[in-house]
Amino acid sequence: MQRRTKRPDGKKIRDKLLFLNLFPKTWQQSPEFRQMWSDWIQHRKEIGHKPTKKSTERQCKKLTACGLDTALDMINQSIENGWCGIFPYKESSNSTKGSQQASSFQKDKAIDIGFQSSPNKDRF
Repeated sequence: MQRRTKRPDGKKIRDKLLFLNLFPKTWQQSPEFRQMWSDWIQHRKEIGHKPTKKSTERQCKKLTACGLDTALDMINQSIENGWCGIFPYKESSNSTKGSQQASSFQKDKAIDIGFQSSPNKDRF
């Protein structure tokens, strides 16, 4: 069931909770999920990818298989990254970022050392 309301000029507009009825009843009644789904629909409209029933059915299947908490994380991740689809949630760990930064720093340092120890500095 798609909820529609009328604008003052008489034209129909879609509700922010478009296709909410495809999800389990417990999810439909969850204020957190209702807000997150509303945000997701708004995000899709803003980036020019209007949600369709078919795409929402597939998103619903993917999200319900993961559970409510993970689904909320997945939707939030997609909005934060500006994605037009919903993908498995990836936790960002500080240790991974730290090791990547250290690795990058070490590579930069190795390059600097290589240039400094080169006997033919004039070639570069």
